[in-house]
Amino acid sequence: MTGYYNLTLGLILLAFVGVTGASVLGGIGLTTAVPLGALVSLGLVIHGMFINGPADTPAPPTSSGVNTDGPFGSARTNFSFRLLDFLADRSRCVPAS
Repeated sequence: MTGYYNLTLGLILLAFVGVTGASVLGGIGLTTAVPLGALVSLGLVIHGMFINGPADTPAPPTSSGVNTDGPFGSARTNFSFRLLDFLADRSRCVPAS
């Protein structure tokens, strides 16, 4: 479904520029052509958000349960988890007897 939304984002710009340009070339004044292009673009935005909106179901988790997006994603995430475990370790707070 990601491809659909990428296509929709491209079509919003294309519709605005295309409809405005075609209207101006067709003899309609610029002050009328710009709102006309904006209305067509608005229709695409409404369709992408409300008519064929994003799904409410979350994406399935990865095999490790850790999001590894980015060049340093897994290393950064593992470091974060280790740091949180270290900070949450309450046995360090108990004085030795």
